[in-house]
Amino acid sequence: MADFRVQFEEIGGAFVQHFYNLFDNANAESRANNLIPLFLNEQCFQTYENSKASGVEAIRACLQKLSFQKIQRSITTVDCQPLSDGVLVGVMGMVKTDEDPVHSYSETFVLRATNNNFFITNHIFRMAIHNVG
Repeated sequence: MADFRVQFEEIGGAFVQHFYNLFDNANAESRANNLIPLFLNEQCFQTYENSKASGVEAIRACLQKLSFQKIQRSITTVDCQPLSDGVLVGVMGMVKTDEDPVHSYSETFVLRATNNNFFITNHIFRMAIHNVG
């Protein structure tokens, strides 16, 4: 494997495209099945809005609960930084699911290099909805 600390932007950008292709073009069941191989092991962690999950089976269950059928996404920025053993990826964009209005979102991935591949160890997704009251 080439030194990913030099190619971290290409790695992060390619990963984001691959992840969203799997996420956006599937129903809930196949979405979960397609994405689970991207998570490293039982030590991986995900926060999706207010749902927290640790380990691949808990993350699979969380992904299966996402009931929307249609997704339209526009990526605004993908920012990447090298880590000693991986890549930190931050994404900002706009997303529309089913008949819901368009919302801004932020998504963060920590990718670790293992056996010449990159896997998610940490994943955070948050819609930019401000509930002030």
